[in-house]
Amino acid sequence: MGVNLIYPVNLSQISRYSFQIEWSDGVSQEFRLSELQQACPCKVCLEIVKKEVDPLVLADKISTVGKYGIRVQFTSGCLHGIYSFSYLRTLGSSCK
Repeated sequence: MGVNLIYPVNLSQISRYSFQIEWSDGVSQEFRLSELQQACPCKVCLEIVKKEVDPLVLADKISTVGKYGIRVQFTSGCLHGIYSFSYLRTLGSSCK
């Protein structure tokens, strides 16, 4: 019995404030950086009851973490979160 894995096939910048992931099943999702930072899964952020996030936060760098996910180096706020691809799939708004 095979496992049907969904994985990103393309990651592209839409604007200064958002990017898009195209998935292997044909779905495209848009991610706003401020919303992504608000949903940061790192231990420090999970312990903060109400996070203040700049709605105009930018990313200095977005890099892959193996085949697991991405790390976003935001211009302000948390820099520690690693966003797994499965977590991103639940967060993004569908473009198609």
